[in-house]
Amino acid sequence: MKKLALLATSAAVLATFSYAKEINVGVVMAMSGPVAAYGQTTYEGIEFANSLQPKLKNGDTIKLILVDNKGDKVETANATTRLISSDKVVGILGALTSTNTTQVMAIAEKKKYSCDCPVATNDKLTENKKICKSCLFYRLVSRRSCRQLCAERFKS
Repeated sequence: MKKLALLATSAAVLATFSYAKEINVGVVMAMSGPVAAYGQTTYEGIEFANSLQPKLKNGDTIKLILVDNKGDKVETANATTRLISSDKVVGILGALTSTNTTQVMAIAEKKKYSCDCPVATNDKLTENKKICKSCLFYRLVSRRSCRQLCAERFKS
């Protein structure tokens, strides 16, 4: 009976791994150009987070596909389009600056892709609610609300 249970468990584990697939996640960061240090540091954090849990519970592996946008909005638009069209990503992390984030958000909305825009702070990014729908984990904090939050937190 124990051998049968072990055999069934082994078969289930093997079946899980045989159907596991690779999930591509696009990352648009400035790895060169005027804000390269910002992009490189952020990407190191993304890689570290991915190394903590590179596999999903179903066995699928998360693969990060990095494209250097050089801190330029045209390069950002090209990178975003390439990630969606050629690399077949399921979502996009970035870009970092507000100008570049606008490019990612517009393309992601048009193509019905999700994006994560974690650090852009331009208040105008939240004015167009239609664009903001594309962001799955949209954590944009406006400069004004950031100042208010800090003032409230450090009041006492």
